Amino acid sequence: MASAVVVGLYLASLHSYLLSHSLAEFFSIFVACGVFMVFWNSRRFLENGKVDRLFPQMRTALSTGDLVEVGRLGHRMKGTVVYLGAHPAEEAALSVERFCQSSGGTSSEAEKAIHTLEHECIALKAALVGHPLAADPARRDEGAPPTDRPPQIA
Repeated sequence: MASAVVVGLYLASLHSYLLSHSLAEFFSIFVACGVFMVFWNSRRFLENGKVDRLFPQMRTALSTGDLVEVGRLGHRMKGTVVYLGAHPAEEAALSVERFCQSSGGTSSEAEKAIHTLEHECIALKAALVGHPLAADPARRDEGAPPTDRPPQIA
């Protein structure tokens, strides 16, 4: 993908300098939007507690035998973790969603799939909380690890 973009920018530069720089700007905006979406979803994943409320809802729906609702909640969870690049959590959410769409398994298998998804989300949450960019802005400077770079002089 990146090589195609570089080749495309080079070919555009042969045609027009302004065109190639405009395309480069659009590409950088596209990348920035992607990075924004990842951090926006990680913030939503950590702060709202919606993810924590989905698991009791899944178990309630499972106890009433409403596999459609369990599948809908699994799909919702998958939509949250897919932007974070959390492949184990995404696969676990996909297995919950698929299980409920096919409805060919037992309730103990569904409970196991939900438990696996919950375990992956707990691990994801721990990883996000430990990330320096996910820290609270007030604490970010306090807990910042020391760097090997010398301080910059303004």
